[in-house]
Amino acid sequence: MPFTPLSMLTVAGILGMSSLLQTVVGFGAGLLGIPLLLLAGFSPVQAVAVVTVTSIIQSAIGSWKLRESIRFSDTKRPILIRLLMLPVGALALWKLGQHNQQLVKQAIGLVLLLIVLVQWRLQIAAASKLHPSWEWTAFSTSGFLLGFCGMGGPVLGLWAVAHDWSPKRSRAFMFMVMLGGNIPVAIMHVTLFGSPVAWGFAWGLYGLPWVFLGTIGGLWAARWISKQRLRQVMLGVLAVIGIQAGVLPFFLERPVEPEPNSPQPTVPAKESA
Repeated sequence: MPFTPLSMLTVAGILGMSSLLQTVVGFGAGLLGIPLLLLAGFSPVQAVAVVTVTSIIQSAIGSWKLRESIRFSDTKRPILIRLLMLPVGALALWKLGQHNQQLVKQAIGLVLLLIVLVQWRLQIAAASKLHPSWEWTAFSTSGFLLGFCGMGGPVLGLWAVAHDWSPKRSRAFMFMVMLGGNIPVAIMHVTLFGSPVAWGFAWGLYGLPWVFLGTIGGLWAARWISKQRLRQVMLGVLAVIGIQAGVLPFFLERPVEPEPNSPQPTVPAKESA
């Protein structure tokens, strides 16, 4: 994606909205930002890289500000489990991207729809402690999704609200676990994809001022808009994005791609007069 006035304005708006959602709800920067960046013309790898850079900064700042509420007993195993699954998700993205970038976009759209469905339907009663099997299921899923499409945050949100933690403890947990996963996934993607990821990082650095503005806007909006109302609106928007990216391509005609090494059609030369 070249740096043009239109693309710069588009990315600024996307990252601003994504950071606003993250500030008010506690997660969702990748959930909103990555599908919109795909619609704007970024490749899947670049879209994940853009959001990864901004998420590292946000998570670092949030972890520092809420450092007194961080309990490492909460975060130690989740970070380790996510790190185990990160390479699996990153390799899945690399393998799928070798065949068809459009297929990667559809897969991300379908993942987005699944996350929206879970967020909409799942009702969780807060508890002081959950069974270890839920911990492994939640964070292995989160690690895979982070490596594959940069959308590991919603699972963290579900885990946090399943506990009877204070709001500060929940947010501190999510920021710390996100920070522990975003730096390794950035290194993995650079190793697997090379220069396209570097361009995504450049876009992410450009977007940092807009992330800060979105964060300020989110703090203001949190005073006037209930989290539940904003969550409902955002789920509706994300469902539309997921349908557009993951479902509509199944019903649209695709151009037939020529087989490898197949002879290309030639245009007959005009007869001279």
